[in-house]
Amino acid sequence: WVNDEQQTLLTTKYVNPLQNEDYGQFYGLLYNKQTNNWREIEFKGNTPNMMTYGHWLTGLVQDGRDFDEHFVAKQPSPGKATRDSVKIEDSFDEKSLHNGFYCPGILYLFNTNTEKYIEWTTNQGDSEILLVQDEVVYYRVFDAIYKVPIVNGEGLGDSELLVKDNTIVPFIHWAFFGK
Repeated sequence: WVNDEQQTLLTTKYVNPLQNEDYGQFYGLLYNKQTNNWREIEFKGNTPNMMTYGHWLTGLVQDGRDFDEHFVAKQPSPGKATRDSVKIEDSFDEKSLHNGFYCPGILYLFNTNTEKYIEWTTNQGDSEILLVQDEVVYYRVFDAIYKVPIVNGEGLGDSELLVKDNTIVPFIHWAFFGK
């Protein structure tokens, strides 16, 4: 899943959600290249979408049929009514239905040095982390981009809306800063 200068993340297994559970599980082995240590990790969602930004492993909770062709999402991802109010070709919901995944709108950060886990809920399935830089998280919630500071490596401060636009923002999937 991840292999950069600071860490390597290997999959050990995926577990689909059971009838009475909200999410499947992802299990892996994380190798911290700075400390030369291996650690078992577990995250919600059987098909997580992960990225790294320095010592931060980021992701969104997602269950899917990638590893089980019989998996069917129990329901549409949260925020469908909002997404339906805007006509978008190749929309999140079309891709969800075609690819068979469910996103509950949960984003997370995991500090691979301190092993602190930070999670928040957006109430919108079409959400993702775009960038973590200088202890600030930039993330998208459907048609809006926010930034939020990471406070003392333990939690998040107050989110600030940066831009809201339903014609282009839903198609932004990563960010960077130039000179």
